[in-house]
Amino acid sequence: MKIELVVDGKITAECSDESQFLAFNAAVFSALSDMQITLHAERRARAKSKMAAFNEKFFKTDPTGRN
Repeated sequence: MKIELVVDGKITAECSDESQFLAFNAAVFSALSDMQITLHAERRARAKSKMAAFNEKFFKTDPTGRN
């Protein structure tokens, strides 16, 4: 039996016997890690954008009497 790992439409790893299984698992975990990092970066960018919009809306000018 042959198992293939396809990421973004490309085969990144394949496993056809037990000797390749460990390398295949490493490729799977690497792909999952990359996806998690990408997801975290996207969430962080959205949060920064929301905070910037919030600050722009509510803190357009400096409060009186403060520097």
